[in-house]
Amino acid sequence: MMVISAFSLGAGLIACVLSFFLHATKPSIQPKIGVIELLQVIKKKLLLYSCLALVQQGVQMATTMSFTNQIIQDLGATNMVIGFSSIIYMLSAVLFAKLASTRFLELLTKKQWIYSSFLLLGIYCLMVPQTGSIFIVCFLQLIPEMGTGILFSLLNSEAIKSIPQ
Repeated sequence: MMVISAFSLGAGLIACVLSFFLHATKPSIQPKIGVIELLQVIKKKLLLYSCLALVQQGVQMATTMSFTNQIIQDLGATNMVIGFSSIIYMLSAVLFAKLASTRFLELLTKKQWIYSSFLLLGIYCLMVPQTGSIFIVCFLQLIPEMGTGILFSLLNSEAIKSIPQ
C-alpha cells in the first residue's frame, strides 16, 4: 500500500507542477447575458443530458468505487488486489475517454452509444454480485469504465452542444 500511495503522491505532485504552465485565455468581448437568457439554456438539452450524466456518475460512484471493492474484499482479495482493481478501473476509464475522441465513436450513433452504455452499466450491476471470481469482477470493471470514458464524455458534449457561445 505504501508503494501505491507513493505513486499517487508522485502523480499528484507532477500534475500540480504541470498546472502552473496552463495559460488562460480571455474573450475579447465580454457578452452581456441576462438571467432570462441563462434560464433559456436550461430548456434546451442541457437539463436532460446533465441529469443523465448525474445518474451515470451516481451509479459509477456507488458501484465501481465502493460496491465492487466490497465484493472483491468479500471474495478474499488482498489489499494489493484491491489496489490493482482500482488501477484497472482508472486505466480503462482513460482508455475509453481516448477512444471517445477517435473514429471508434463512429461505429454507433451517439444515441446508440448512450443507450448501450446505460444497458451495459445495468448488466454490470447485475453480474458483479453473482460472480464468485475476483478475476472476473476485475474484468467486468471494463464495462462501467466505458460509461465513464465514453458515456460521460458524450453526455457532456451533447449537453453543451445546443448552448450558444
